[in-house]
Amino acid sequence: MGNGTSKYNELNKNEHLNRLVSKEIISAEDPFWNTLLSFNDKPPWTKEEWQLLEENSEELVKRFLISNTKTRNFASLIKVLLLRHSELETSVHTENTLFLWQTTNGLFIVRVVAKFMSEKIKEEEMIKQFNDDESSPSLFSSLVSCLVNSLVEIPVRSYTYGLLLEMTLLLITLLSPAILKPGKSAHQMTAWKQLMQGESSVMATPLTCTLLLRFIDQTPAPAELYGQDGGSLVLGFLNILTLGYSGTGKPDPPEGVTKPLADTSLSLLMILVNHLTDSTSCNNPFRTAPF
Repeated sequence: MGNGTSKYNELNKNEHLNRLVSKEIISAEDPFWNTLLSFNDKPPWTKEEWQLLEENSEELVKRFLISNTKTRNFASLIKVLLLRHSELETSVHTENTLFLWQTTNGLFIVRVVAKFMSEKIKEEEMIKQFNDDESSPSLFSSLVSCLVNSLVEIPVRSYTYGLLLEMTLLLITLLSPAILKPGKSAHQMTAWKQLMQGESSVMATPLTCTLLLRFIDQTPAPAELYGQDGGSLVLGFLNILTLGYSGTGKPDPPEGVTKPLADTSLSLLMILVNHLTDSTSCNNPFRTAPF
């Protein structure tokens, strides 16, 4: 990743990724982030491609989690995305596709790291990786809040489709520890508390309506999302939560995945509605929002 096209088996050699995971402290104001977020790789469509991506990024992510305890570069990346959130409305209105594309790429990087953490480490340690010692509220909670607000506020357009898809998938990933680590109740996990009891709980009805409408609309993905026109690294990462495609390497959308925003919107809604069903432990506003 970084400027130009990179292949998965060359990820460990990528200078931008190696700088990110190094011991160098990179502030949120550093122009490095614009360079890092300007990658334009072809998305992986097959299980084999996904395995290759994860295999070749695993050591980088491990190095990142170790160095991040000192550098807090992951927190810097989150701050970059939170700053970009304040400019999203204008960028959507002016069709600033470069800004939206870079933001989508940044969210994807967060999702790759978050997926690894949700599978490999405890939820408490995962939250620590997101935060620094200065931000209040926590960067993790702020990110969840921004994702929810953006999903509700940003309309579906050809140039926002990939961004909305990535936001939906990232929110699913942040909620996934409740599924991957069933030993801990969902209402005790930070992302769930933010959505059910925290600042984002007031968005339960708007978010529910938005996700329902996106499923009902069944808006097909624009052609550039599949990579024919050099689109950004987005749709293939629907597979990030082990949703496998066929074993062929065709650039065309896999059968049944031509409307991924509708599919992922429904998946997120089902996750929100079908968890925390015991009202004695925590009230789930998403269960009553449709009514």
